[in-house]
Formats: sequence, structure tokens, C-alpha cells
Amino acid sequence: MKKIGIIHGQVDPQNGYHYYNDLDVESLARILKGRAAKFSLAEIQQLHTASTIEDYQGIIEKRARQLRREMQLDQLLLKRLDWRREELNRYRQHQQQVTSDAFFLDIAYDQHGFSGDKRYENFTRLSRVNDFSLADFVAVGGPVDRQQWSFTIARGGTAIAEVLADQLQIDLGQLEYYQYDTVWRTYRQIPIELGGTVEIEDELAQLKTDYQLAGEPYLRQLSVMRQQRLMQLNIPIEIRKG
Repeated sequence: MKKIGIIHGQVDPQNGYHYYNDLDVESLARILKGRAAKFSLAEIQQLHTASTIEDYQGIIEKRARQLRREMQLDQLLLKRLDWRREELNRYRQHQQQVTSDAFFLDIAYDQHGFSGDKRYENFTRLSRVNDFSLADFVAVGGPVDRQQWSFTIARGGTAIAEVLADQLQIDLGQLEYYQYDTVWRTYRQIPIELGGTVEIEDELAQLKTDYQLAGEPYLRQLSVMRQQRLMQLNIPIEIRKG
């Protein structure tokens, strides 16, 4: 705080002790109140040196906007944590459901890697670091083998749910959009490797009377534990015609 010139104090050349007067103590109190309001030291210095009410008010309004943004992100993160908790509960209860899904996907091609210990480089393309905790890793399937009822993991990337995209103000121009009115959802414990195969015969056996495939199956990662990945399996379907 001395370095940024808010508190000065005096140094006794005889013993090196620092001495502060009443004005310094008052300044310290204002600094502590500013820090409690999440002002940075630089902003506190700007408040300290503001020469007009307009300048002072502008600094406060800027901090208020940032706090409102942080509160919004906290609320979104809480919703995502509640969603993940509910999904884990469904997994534990072996629940399956028909639902809808829509998301924007930032594809990470195989040169980026998304298996083993490799980093998901496309996470860095999100507009803000805070968005990382609101993103999912999604692996998208290639053409389904209708004889074996399986699909190959062809590509994967970072996904942001459509309901969050507008609130996060992410640039969506470079992202692929996926929207499905009807998705059959269940859960798997599997490793994720590019080119890996996922069997879906059991799921489709329950659906084939009334439904048919409407798109490529995909996996959304719910958790990564020591020896396994817990995935949400999504199979786009539509009412069987005829």
C-alpha cells in the first residue's frame, strides 16, 4: 500500500521503525473497506486520487458492473453444479429418459488430442476463463454401424449449453450448433479415445419399436475419476415413420 502511494508514514532513521499518523490510519481503514468491496489496490488508489465526483462515481459504477457479472456467473455455476448432481443421481439410479438438447460445440480435432493426459487446447478459446467451469467435454459419434449397433467416436470438443450461451456472451461464430428435439439419454463408464467404439445395442433395443435414429450419438463427460470416465450417452431419435 505504501508502494502505490496511499499510505506514506515516516521512518525513524535511528531504528528503522515506521510511524503512522491519524491520517494514515484513516487511509488504512478506507483501504480495508475498499478491499472488502472487492476493489483492487489500483482502483482504491484511483478513488483516493479522484478529483471530481464524476471520476469517483465512475470507478464505483465500474466495480458494481463487475460484481453483478460475478454474481451472474456464480448463479450460473450453481445451476450447472445442481444439474451435474442430478445427472449423477440419475446414473446411480440407472435412470433413462427422453429429453431435448441443444448446445454449441467448439471442435477439437485429433491434433489437439482429448485422451490420456493431453490438454484440451480448445478450452482456451472460450471468451473468459470463468466460462471453463460452465463447459462440457463432448465426444461426437461417426456413422452408426446398423449391424453391430455401435458408433465410433469421430471428434470431440468443448460444449456450451444453448441456455447458457447468451448469458455468457460467448462469440458463437466459430462454433458448431447441435439441436435435438428428442434425445434418448442414459449413462456409461468408458475411456474416451479418438476412434473408440461405443456399443448402443441395448439402448436401441428399447427404442426400435417406436423410434428411429435422427442424428449422430454423442457423449457428454460428467466426471473423471481415477480409473474411469462417467459419461452421459445421448442418442438423437425421432418417431418411427410408417
